[in-house]
Amino acid sequence: MSWNLGYSLREGLKGFGRARLATLVTVSTVAVTLFLLDICALFAWHVHRIIYRLKAQMTLEVFPETPPDSLSVQTFRKALGNIEGVESVVYISQEKALEIFQKEFGEDPLAFLGENPLPASFRVTVRPEYRNSEQVEKIANQIGLLPWVEEVVFHKNLFRWVEQYSQKIGFLVGALAFIAFFSSVFLVSNTLRVILFSQQKMIHIMKLVGATNGFIRRPYLIQGILQGGTGGLICTLFMWATVKAVSLRFPFLLDHAWVFIWGPIGLGIGLGLIGSLWGLRRYLRM
Repeated sequence: MSWNLGYSLREGLKGFGRARLATLVTVSTVAVTLFLLDICALFAWHVHRIIYRLKAQMTLEVFPETPPDSLSVQTFRKALGNIEGVESVVYISQEKALEIFQKEFGEDPLAFLGENPLPASFRVTVRPEYRNSEQVEKIANQIGLLPWVEEVVFHKNLFRWVEQYSQKIGFLVGALAFIAFFSSVFLVSNTLRVILFSQQKMIHIMKLVGATNGFIRRPYLIQGILQGGTGGLICTLFMWATVKAVSLRFPFLLDHAWVFIWGPIGLGIGLGLIGSLWGLRRYLRM
């Protein structure tokens, strides 16, 4: 068994040097395709993180008809917390609202109005699984039915805008993944077919002397894995250089990007294996 494996490895390495032009084109195309896919996946991942944080900051502002006393505050908070999908409720008193306004805008309404014009409110945060425009609108409608509520304010259009663009980015990455998968598999399989075509007589002789399909197939599988893995390794080197260059300019932008640096190697090996299996089916009954 060890002899068979050693033979397969040697033949696979030798075969990697055969049809050099086709192998070079295959490895280069796999590397470029994986690099483009990886860049898009990294971009989509960071956009997803930004969208998640943005949705977490999107809250519903609930304004009561009259400023509640301390007992009413507890009652109103409990009523809001009992609504399905509500994660937390924070009461913003008129004094706290004035403090927030002064901090954010640097102006003091008391100076030119003589009184605090800002109303008290309840800031409602919804659970992550409910952070879409349809569910948030449903929660807002339920809150609006409470008898003491005067108005519910939330950024409906912003929710919808975020959802639309997140869906478009997901579709783009999915389309690129589809193209990367089939182009890489097609190129690896075609390269093997060129090599197999030139070695038809040798394969036929090996079958005549009793070689099994598995024995014949193994070196070509190793060759396909080497092609895909080499393309993935080149992609990894380019990704590492890209992440380092971007990190020098924006230190905290590409944190936790190690999966996107090392992932292409495994993905390239997988694509090479699938492509070699596909290419071999024409010549061997598998």
